[in-house]
Amino acid sequence: MAHPHHSKNIVYGNITAGGNVHIGDVYYTIESDFKQSILFLRIEKLEEELCTLNLSIKSKHGTSASLNTAGENLLHEAVKVSIPHQLFEELDAFQTFRRGVDHQMRWTGLRDWNPSSVIALENQLSQLLFQTFFSGDIGQVCTDFIQLLEERRIEELLLAISADDDSIVNLPFEMVLPALFPTKMAQTKNSLAVNNFGLVRTKKTSLASFELHGNHATAAPLKCFLSPPCPKTWMSGVKCCKSKTSKPVSFVRLVLWKPPAIKSQKS
Repeated sequence: MAHPHHSKNIVYGNITAGGNVHIGDVYYTIESDFKQSILFLRIEKLEEELCTLNLSIKSKHGTSASLNTAGENLLHEAVKVSIPHQLFEELDAFQTFRRGVDHQMRWTGLRDWNPSSVIALENQLSQLLFQTFFSGDIGQVCTDFIQLLEERRIEELLLAISADDDSIVNLPFEMVLPALFPTKMAQTKNSLAVNNFGLVRTKKTSLASFELHGNHATAAPLKCFLSPPCPKTWMSGVKCCKSKTSKPVSFVRLVLWKPPAIKSQKS
């Protein structure tokens, strides 16, 4: 369960209430200082199943030198968490299950499994990820800034996950995002009203060395459509290759599309 909103470990008060934000000795204005923001979640592994989490923020529009270079810490103290071995077991089970149903659909075009079983496994894994990395203060801060984005008080938000361990940085954190979206009246938390939000992974160890390039909030979006393994009738125009082990090869159809630039019309 998440901690109360005004947690003693979070450096600001109610950031979504409007007005200025007091971080350290500096007062920041949300609309101008946090226009394009990077939330940087650093995961430091201490032992086999123990790590520390720290969350900081940077914005190139920040009026202070610290905010637009090294960033500001959003927590007074790093949070220690235990990464249960069950998390990786659940991930392996989910991957094995999805490979199985994808193989069945690819070669037979039939589905004799219940979609609710996929949803149940996804929910189970996403809840475990949330409880491990985003419960309490970390999740509250992420939700606060996502709400600011949805209210269009900031223009763009990027959540960067940083870790040295491949098994951690490659966890499917995307599955957790709906749990961080602000609750909408009479709606489930499965979407955002804006599209200037992103999640990336990095092995940069500090926010000072991580940069956001370009003005993504005004750039034409690049659309990516991923189609899971499809029946043979869908595979026209896609070359088939055989693996050295003679095992079936998974197919993914990837389509990239960028809207054409809007031309000005003569009056």
